[in-house]
Amino acid sequence: MLISSHRDFLAAVLQPRATRATLARNPDYARVAEILNKQGIPDRCAWSFALTDEKYRPTYEMIRAGKMPVSRSVLGRILNAILVNEQTDRTVRQQAIDGKSLPEFDAVRRYLGPAGLIIATEPTGWFLKGFTLHKQPQ
Repeated sequence: MLISSHRDFLAAVLQPRATRATLARNPDYARVAEILNKQGIPDRCAWSFALTDEKYRPTYEMIRAGKMPVSRSVLGRILNAILVNEQTDRTVRQQAIDGKSLPEFDAVRRYLGPAGLIIATEPTGWFLKGFTLHKQPQ
């Protein structure tokens, strides 16, 4: 049973979905899922799929712009926690990589293929297995 305070919203929800680009139709997802399923890892508790050419772009652009030290991304926070000298007053750290000489991201993107990660629990901890595939020609 579906209940809604707005008739139009309910009508929209009940309409058949239009054909659209979904993850299930993505050929890179299919490649990664096939490999993950062939691993034969019992009791997997999690798995991950990533299009690295999209996932890494924000970090790459932050490095190119020299702004990684002020990044609020997970990676930026980890780097800042590790690289800020404990003796300082916790001001913005110096960027370790000079990104001015890095090429446009599109020159790098063609080398970044889809990636997968599988995680399983074991009696002594977790087991992680990950991989990155070659990018298929478009």
